[in-house]
Amino acid sequence: MVRGLTLPYRGAYIILCKEEKSFDEPSTGMHPRDVHRMSRLLKNLRDKGNTVLVVEHDKDIISIADEVIDIGPLAGKNGGQILFQGSYEALLLSETRTGKALCKETKVKEKVRKAKRIFTCTRCASSQLEKCGC
Repeated sequence: MVRGLTLPYRGAYIILCKEEKSFDEPSTGMHPRDVHRMSRLLKNLRDKGNTVLVVEHDKDIISIADEVIDIGPLAGKNGGQILFQGSYEALLLSETRTGKALCKETKVKEKVRKAKRIFTCTRCASSQLEKCGC
């Protein structure tokens, strides 16, 4: 998506202006470097006068929003209520589950366990591990 919306396409640029664009969890599965590229893309779309609506769980994407709406409290029939609406900074100060979760730091294990055995793959191509002769 990021590459498709930012690079020339057959001699012409993709032009988006004064439109509404919706993206549902666009950062899913992306490398962190690509998430930052997508953040720039979303800002560029907004700056060109587009309305950009993004459903997202990634902290880096949520943090660039002009307006955050937290919907919940749970999924499915237990959700659908607007729990928060405002800036990202205000969300971090809120008492919502999302606000609390975004404030938590991810802890890295201090003590790493030792491997019990080594698994060796042979005759493997880097992109074809399912055809590996292990």
